[in-house]
Amino acid sequence: MTTLASDDPNHATTNDDQDRLEEQARGFGVLRFRNYRLFFSGQLVSTTGMWMQSLAQSWLVVEILDASPFQLGLVPIFQFGPSLLFGIPAGTIIDRFSKKHMLLVTQIVYMTLAFMLAFLTATGRIELWHVYATGFAFGLTGALDMPARQAFVSELVPKYALKNAIAINAATFNMGRILGPAIAGVVLAWFGVAMCFYINAFSYVAPIVALLLMKLSPHVKRAAGSGWEQMKEGMWYVRNTSAVRWPIVLVMIVGSFGMAYNVWLPLLATESFDADEGMFGIMFSAMGFGSLIGALSVAYMRGGPSRGRMLAAAIGLGLVTLSIGIIAIVPLNIWLAVAALTFSGFCAANTMSLANTIVQTTASDVLRGRVMAVYSTVFMGTMPMAGLIAGAISDRWGIEASMYVGGGIVALVASMMFLRHRANPEPVGSTPVPVG
Repeated sequence: MTTLASDDPNHATTNDDQDRLEEQARGFGVLRFRNYRLFFSGQLVSTTGMWMQSLAQSWLVVEILDASPFQLGLVPIFQFGPSLLFGIPAGTIIDRFSKKHMLLVTQIVYMTLAFMLAFLTATGRIELWHVYATGFAFGLTGALDMPARQAFVSELVPKYALKNAIAINAATFNMGRILGPAIAGVVLAWFGVAMCFYINAFSYVAPIVALLLMKLSPHVKRAAGSGWEQMKEGMWYVRNTSAVRWPIVLVMIVGSFGMAYNVWLPLLATESFDADEGMFGIMFSAMGFGSLIGALSVAYMRGGPSRGRMLAAAIGLGLVTLSIGIIAIVPLNIWLAVAALTFSGFCAANTMSLANTIVQTTASDVLRGRVMAVYSTVFMGTMPMAGLIAGAISDRWGIEASMYVGGGIVALVASMMFLRHRANPEPVGSTPVPVG
């Protein structure tokens, strides 16, 4: 099978062509690569469905199952906790087998779980433990799916387009974050929670079809040695390559304390502002809109990813989280909170997109699956901690106190890292530590 040069991620280019090609691939120019275009389309549909389910599930737990803030905080524990246990070992699987085939399996599992949740809700049999159980199953699947999906991007585009492909991938996630809650707000009001779950289940057809239509080079097994040796090799690389280590540390802090919005938003809507389903959807969508603008700003950014901008965005995220707590406790107008949520989405997208890009563009090709497994384990694995901390503080001292603590820690740690970076700047793409 002949592969077009423009679709070949390993296609070599001369130095004279590099600037021109990078300019062509800026922003949505990366969609000229057929395989990435298919990936983008499938992800947009399924991500929209996923965000519909996320909003509907939060509403189900708080309003229908009448869960406490602490019980709501347990939902991300079950949903993202498996990544802490299985995320890093999953990296050895990702480097051994075809990522395309792994993603086909995970999409089918996601679809099955969404149908189960929809059926239980539609028949009135849903209980809180069902939400926890399906959340755990989603998380177990996600421990393999997320790092495989992120590492898969590098097989769909040439290396010079990778930064933009990662940023557009984040933009796709946030387009769904806008569309999903907006659609879910209407569907919740007119058809109920179960319909949101059914729509999510059907949305997985899109990425399955997209994956089947892709034309990829045959998978070449690169990893050698036992699974335990490979896992140690990946961990050693992350620990000893500072250009990879520090972005992952930042993601750990932001994920643990600054992104507990699955707990914060339902409580802000119901307790602080007494909002209905429609306004709840608007609040979710506001964060998604800000995140979309943030991700696109990275995609259209000239030059390499900026470590200083990544840290400045994290500081902004901490400060705006503090401000939302102040807006809620006064309380000020809910639309001021919506504006602050938009800015928080912008800062979060900049932080995470740039951290992801720095890690992927620095990582060795033979270790990328294992490195992204560490990244994904930290990103997804800290969410249960964030939910537990936010839920416990909200239960005892209120939602506002929870946001003060989370925002304050993120702003403080990111500021310390920023000062360290200014004192000892390290260019992105520094020569990684040799492996072996």
